[in-house]
Amino acid sequence: MSPAAVAGLQATLSELDRLIQREHGELHARFRPGLSDRELESLAASLQPYYLPAELIALYRWHDGWQDSVNDEYRFLLPDASFSYIAEAIKQYEIWWGALGSDGWHPLWFPAFGDQSGELVTLQFEPNEPAGPVFAFHSDLDLYTSYDSVTTLFATTLECWRAGVMPHDPSYLPREIREIALRHNPLSRTPDGGYRREISRSSPEGWPPRWKDVLGIAPTAPAADGLLVTVASS
Repeated sequence: MSPAAVAGLQATLSELDRLIQREHGELHARFRPGLSDRELESLAASLQPYYLPAELIALYRWHDGWQDSVNDEYRFLLPDASFSYIAEAIKQYEIWWGALGSDGWHPLWFPAFGDQSGELVTLQFEPNEPAGPVFAFHSDLDLYTSYDSVTTLFATTLECWRAGVMPHDPSYLPREIREIALRHNPLSRTPDGGYRREISRSSPEGWPPRWKDVLGIAPTAPAADGLLVTVASS
C-alpha cells in the first residue's frame, strides 16, 4: 500500500482522535493505547501464513480498540460495528474458523470490527498490502459489501461524529448515518444507503479469485455440449 494512502487514513484517525478529545472528553478514555511494532508483530504471528493489511497496522498503532461498554453504558465509536482490540479480533477469527471451517468461514476473513456480527477485512499474502473492501457479517447471514475500504469506514465515522449523529442509541441506526455512508462508499452502498452486494458465506460462486485459490477451488467452466443433460418436462 502506498505511503500516501496510509497517510490519508492516519490523517483521518488523528482528526477523529482530536474531535472526540475536544468535544467528548469523557469518552476519550475508551480508546485503548496504541501498540508498538514489536507488540503487533508478536500478536499477528499466529495469523501466518497471512498478514494484517497495512490499514490495520496503522489502526492498531493509533489505538488498539475502543471499549463499547463502560459500567453498562454503551457508546460506539463506529456507526454499526465495534472496534475490537487485536487480541480479541484474533480470538474471534480462531473461533469462527474453528467452528465453521470452509463451510461458513474463510481463512482470509478477519473480523476486525465485531464478534457475532460487524465488519471484516481480508488478510493478505504479503506484508503492507491493502485490505480492499470491508464486508458486513452476521452469524446467521451472508456477507454484504459495507465500506469501500478501511479508510472510507473511518472517513464515514469522522463525518458522523462531526455531524453529531455519533455516538447514537445502539437500538437503531439513524437515517443520517446511512446518507453519510453512501457519500463515502458509492461502490458498496445502494442509493438508499443499504448494502449493494450480497456474497454467500458457503458457496464460492461470486468470490474473488484469491479467496478461491486459498481453498484450492478450481475455476468453474461450462460443460461440453456432449455432457449436457436435459430434463424432460412432465
